Amino acid sequence: MAASVDSKALIAGFVLMAVLALVLWKPDLATLGAVFSVWGNVAAAAVRFHHVPAIAAVASFLVLGLPLFYYLIIRREPVRTNGVLGLLLVYLVVQVASAEFSRDIAASFSALSVFSLQGIVLYFLILNTVRTPVLLRRCLWAMVLAGVLMGALSLVQRVTHTYGKDYAGFAVSHPFAYPPDYDDTSSSSDEPEGQAFQALYPSWRALGSIGDANYYAQIMIVLIPIALLRFWASSSWRERTPALLAVATISAGVVLSYSRGGAIAVFVVVAGLIAFRYLRLRYVLPVIIAALLILAITEPMFIRRIQTLGGGESGNPRAVDRSILLRRTIIIADYHIFLDHPLLGVGYGQAPKYIPWYGRMYGYAQPAHGAGAHSMYLEILAETGIAGFGVFMLVIWAAVKPMVVLRRYWARSRPEYAHTLASLMLGLLAFLAAATFLHLSLTRYLYLLLGLCGAASAIYAPQAESPATVPLKPARTSRSEIGAAWYEG
Repeated sequence: MAASVDSKALIAGFVLMAVLALVLWKPDLATLGAVFSVWGNVAAAAVRFHHVPAIAAVASFLVLGLPLFYYLIIRREPVRTNGVLGLLLVYLVVQVASAEFSRDIAASFSALSVFSLQGIVLYFLILNTVRTPVLLRRCLWAMVLAGVLMGALSLVQRVTHTYGKDYAGFAVSHPFAYPPDYDDTSSSSDEPEGQAFQALYPSWRALGSIGDANYYAQIMIVLIPIALLRFWASSSWRERTPALLAVATISAGVVLSYSRGGAIAVFVVVAGLIAFRYLRLRYVLPVIIAALLILAITEPMFIRRIQTLGGGESGNPRAVDRSILLRRTIIIADYHIFLDHPLLGVGYGQAPKYIPWYGRMYGYAQPAHGAGAHSMYLEILAETGIAGFGVFMLVIWAAVKPMVVLRRYWARSRPEYAHTLASLMLGLLAFLAAATFLHLSLTRYLYLLLGLCGAASAIYAPQAESPATVPLKPARTSRSEIGAAWYEG
């Protein structure tokens, strides 16, 4: 037995050494692996479904330390810093100040450790390891591939009705259309099985590898403009076809999540594509109408979910109404928490402790203990007040502003750069739009995306030209001119 254990340890050691040698030889592979792992939630799925030690969830992106060592120590390249990184440190100071006045300081500092690691550290690592246009493009493809994997498995699960399989943790699902006497606050595990189960639970929500339908939709919607603009940036159908297939597969995952907030975020992305002049309104409206008709036939539950946004009914009116009332109650509670603590809030990570009491005072339903804020913006206001919210919005502004300028700069001479910058801005817009209805539970996704935005701004910054040569007004460049410039060179 001991010999067997020793042989397994020896094999594992050799495998680890081989991986380290490969990464040191090709350090960018570690960056691509980390980006894929984070966006696909690979480490968390491995911990949850395959009993991998929890430290793997941290190591999944701390492996970026290897390419960081390569670039800073071996190649002696300078450390990258920018205004966003400085503002994140200011944001941390504000969070610490709010935590000092919270009623549970230990819990606040536990939340701060998550922000420090999955926010500031991850942003710094991405900023300093993604250093070339080729690697940036490959990182975007790694994210898209993670979304394609989850979306394809969700689609397979839907077509084959294999809801009992989680497909290695990448296609988790949950019954959606509950029976009339269902109480979603019950903890009872006595549920029907087999055909009786399928009769009571006819529809299932796709949760991807995230384990939550709304967050699954959020991270998938980010990928739609990224994949779509890979289509515009490509010069041949051999490259464009995978991009279109990726958009279709990822969109299927969004639909199967039945997320109402996700549907709103999709319309925001479409509006962004129109504003960036990638789509024309007269072509978009017929496509939207056709898509809704197809969904009405193939996924009527999705249409019913959308109808509830305007007060319509769904397959289970009581469950949907209760969900809407709870969300309204939580939003009202967040608002009153902020009114009572306007400067620094109630402390970072403390809103869930206050929401039940404020919900009873001002709301329509009784939120469960520990309920999240259901809006990232109200969460920031409630927990860190005006000070924290102001700094956070400055972080977003500092990330987006240089990309806007650089996109104008490269629109004619290097349109592929402009497409990449636009895809990142639209991806960030999608995340922020969905965050209107979700609190920031998945910190690492936002700061990975912001890190790629910062890396793009550094990579595409003109070297020979002075800042004064960057145009301040958008170049009036048509899509045909952009396409011609791309094909010519």
